[in-house]
Amino acid sequence: MKDIRIQKVVIEQTIAQKNEISLIFSYNAIHYIISGSGYFNGKFLRAGEGFVCHKGKLCTYSPNPHDPWKYIWIGFTTNQKLPDILSQPVINCPGANKIFDEMMLCKQMENGRSAFLSGCLWKMMAIFLDQGK
Repeated sequence: MKDIRIQKVVIEQTIAQKNEISLIFSYNAIHYIISGSGYFNGKFLRAGEGFVCHKGKLCTYSPNPHDPWKYIWIGFTTNQKLPDILSQPVINCPGANKIFDEMMLCKQMENGRSAFLSGCLWKMMAIFLDQGK
């Protein structure tokens, strides 16, 4: 893979009353659930799992009102084919968990944030490509 551009990184602790989100991203967004649980396109997900919202495709997600999730997501663009694992509705890739943990460190960075996140995304793509073998 080459030519990956970070668009956005968000860490969010949702509240039980948060409404369902239905949207179409203008980029790809990989979400990783840190704690709690919720629903993605009707599928129940819990901490340690993830999901992908693909550029130009509708995705719907919401927290479990009894155990709202905390998640981190990274939005990016690329003109390359994504690893096969990212075509699945739910991602369960234990090796990527550590990288999402690393990404949370970027909250404290002022300089170098983009380079740091790009490195994290490249490591994640390497794990996804390897898992797809």
